Amino acid sequence: MAAALPSELSELIEISREVGRDPDLVQGGGGNTSVKSRDRKTMFIKTSGSALVEMDGSSGWAELDLEAARYVIGDRDLAGLDPAAREKEVLRLLEAAVKKPCGARPSVESSLHALLGRVVIHTHPVGLNAFLCSRGSRAAYRKLIGDKHGAPLYVTFVDPGYKLALRVARGIDVYWSEHDRRPAVVLLENHGLFVSAEEPAACLKISREITDLGKKWIGGRRINPLEAGWTVEAAPAAKLNGASLPLHLAELRGALLKAGCAPLLLRRDGSATASDLLDDDAAARAAAQGAFTPDQIVYCRARSLILKGGAFDEWPAEVADYRERHGDP
Repeated sequence: MAAALPSELSELIEISREVGRDPDLVQGGGGNTSVKSRDRKTMFIKTSGSALVEMDGSSGWAELDLEAARYVIGDRDLAGLDPAAREKEVLRLLEAAVKKPCGARPSVESSLHALLGRVVIHTHPVGLNAFLCSRGSRAAYRKLIGDKHGAPLYVTFVDPGYKLALRVARGIDVYWSEHDRRPAVVLLENHGLFVSAEEPAACLKISREITDLGKKWIGGRRINPLEAGWTVEAAPAAKLNGASLPLHLAELRGALLKAGCAPLLLRRDGSATASDLLDDDAAARAAAQGAFTPDQIVYCRARSLILKGGAFDEWPAEVADYRERHGDP
């Protein structure tokens, strides 16, 4: 008979699957969750790179010594290291804090989770991030979020990892001095949402209510279908500038290889959302200017490459120019 899971791990799996199944809240391996033991000695947290929805009793999580995770923020020697060396050392310290399973790689935001309440949910909600990535969010967040769960803590942008955890730690210190408690809602500019509570149900409730406000801000509808709309086709048709043209994957693959890209699998997104984007010249031009959200940077790079349909001879040079300007395929 299999041993029963620790109650904290069962709680972690519950909240992880609940938010992880919705692509309007997290995409790919994005987002993370944690649950602390009631004696505040350990913390169960999502592992780096894993998908929340796939977490189960044997994978997708790590149990950390909570004090060791908090120590990372207090290690002043880290601040003097160059960024690459610092993040490597932070990862080493977090991996050293793992109690089980052996070799698990905890989320890079583990130290930030350690600063918040017992149950923590971090998501990248599409609607709320549209707000948090907008120019006016610093001035308007109180009006949007309100104070139903206490005043939210708004954290201006900083790169994820140690620097983010350090800035949140300082923000929490100020917040505590003003409110005599930790914040239940943390808004990260150009990044996402952290919510925390003592129990899973309460944490999920706060998460839903805050993300619904973001959804309302963008018009009240879903953005991503619950089921992905991917198709893989040898030579699919696509609408480019109003005309139906063949999108030749062989020519595209050839252009990428000629420009020095490594061999890769090409895939066409056949969803209605992608078709709508290509049908809208203004949207396509906007996409060429840069990423809309942090998840786009993580999974799709900061900028899209837009090629003129049918101009196959020009594609290798355009791909090479993109690589020269941006440093990535």
